[in-house]
Amino acid sequence: MDCGLQDCVSALYASLGLSAGGEFSSQDVSFLFDKVFHVSSNTDEARAAMKKVAGGDKSWSCSGENVLDVLIEMERERERKEMLYWNFQLLNTGNLPHLVDRSHPSDADIFKNTPDSDSRSIWPHTTETAWFLTRGVLGEKKLGHNKANVRRLKKAAGHSWALLASLGVRGLLPSPWQGPTLGIQSQAWGCVSLSDVLLLVEVKYDAVAHLLYREMLQEHHTESVWEKLSPWQQHQEVEVLEEIAEEALESVDLLGLAVLPGAFRIYKMCPDASSRNCSELRNQSWSAVSLLNDLHTFRKQEQITLTALGQRLCGESLRSLCLYIRLATYRAQREKISHFALLAARQSWDSWPCVVSPCSAEQVALWFHGREEENEAIRTPEQQTELQLLVWVQEQERKQLLSVLRGISVEDLHEPDSGQTSLRAGCLRRLRQIHAQLQKQRETQTPSKHTNFQTLTQGEWSQVLLDDCAMLLLTHLIELQEVQASFLLQELLDRNTQGVQVLQRKYEAELEAQRFTNLLHLLVSDDPLTPGFMTENTHKDL
Repeated sequence: MDCGLQDCVSALYASLGLSAGGEFSSQDVSFLFDKVFHVSSNTDEARAAMKKVAGGDKSWSCSGENVLDVLIEMERERERKEMLYWNFQLLNTGNLPHLVDRSHPSDADIFKNTPDSDSRSIWPHTTETAWFLTRGVLGEKKLGHNKANVRRLKKAAGHSWALLASLGVRGLLPSPWQGPTLGIQSQAWGCVSLSDVLLLVEVKYDAVAHLLYREMLQEHHTESVWEKLSPWQQHQEVEVLEEIAEEALESVDLLGLAVLPGAFRIYKMCPDASSRNCSELRNQSWSAVSLLNDLHTFRKQEQITLTALGQRLCGESLRSLCLYIRLATYRAQREKISHFALLAARQSWDSWPCVVSPCSAEQVALWFHGREEENEAIRTPEQQTELQLLVWVQEQERKQLLSVLRGISVEDLHEPDSGQTSLRAGCLRRLRQIHAQLQKQRETQTPSKHTNFQTLTQGEWSQVLLDDCAMLLLTHLIELQEVQASFLLQELLDRNTQGVQVLQRKYEAELEAQRFTNLLHLLVSDDPLTPGFMTENTHKDL
């Protein structure tokens, strides 16, 4: 043994108060490892390292320079376990139980007895992963349950207030207690403050976030495992993921976001689109964690904008803000995919009192090029606000127009006008009008300017041109629907009970008959396709 190594071993003996040449116990080795590497260890790890270094040699003893071999072996094992942990995280992106207390049965053992032998286990049964679950790298990232519970209670209180303000007390009661008539359910706002407005923004984006969390968990656990969970188990999983995600977002913890369950679920724009002018959309893709970050950013931006705006408003105007936010919330809740829900939830307040959707063009493209949605059974629920009824009517109206548009081919547009008044005939007539407007616009433009729509020579049709005209027609319908929504919001704001009840019965009749005012006005009337003229005439029909 050289002098330097001998001095090192002597120092180790001295630090423990042992005489030189004595044998180190497993407790001594564990203590030395803590002092040398500044990493906690236990006697079991020390014994395992001593046994491995001995290699079956019964004459071997942990004395002298042999203790250095044991310490090095313990450090190698620690590095190996740490590498194994991160490799496991890459293969199995994020596990809720890795980030929560194992002693909490509702969080950690939720999948323990899942009756699916083929599913991925979220508890790998190895000593290495058990080490990480109990004392490893994330040992200091256990959730502060008290803090989480307070946040959960505040969120639940906010959602309950939003529901109470939207439905009123009678609207929250079970149906036998509601009575025959609820009156205007959206009039329970009372005195509204700026903090109430900001809370409704929180509730709106929570609706989108919960949909995204469910998609992430379904991706992580596979659809078959997720569907076998009971509703309360799914709810608990979403709650735990929500707490971890919000903590990571608030602290800008990028690593924490990266290891969330389902963080790298990939979304693609228009995966089923066959139209050539959707190729640009098809090339766009994003991950769940990037969408989650966007959602967080948009929420904060909207709250900042409304804080500045709300300081200049009071009473009536604040109630108007609340109604617009609830309308967007209901629209987001009707969506089945988180990205669609986020587009529906976003609102621009820069041109108040005019409220616009900054994503309307993207929504139109996605609706038109996306796969056809299944039609739901038409029934009027017993407990719905007027705003919810309106959202449902407008959704059915949009689907009906899309169904007609998808049934039209280029060959149909070459046929002469039949003079019929059916929706299909009206759709063909409007498409030809839009085509003529595009041609006229193209002819009046200077050579240095170009229209956004791909057009051919006069009178010619192509699939690309048909798609462009169809999306413009869908855009006109969305504009009419926004006018319709503004009219209802004003009636609610004015507390016009009789007027609102008339509109409610009108919406119910439209759902029942599947004949929608905006669509009939768009396709059957002779009004020109100019937004100002059409919306003015539509307003008279509402």
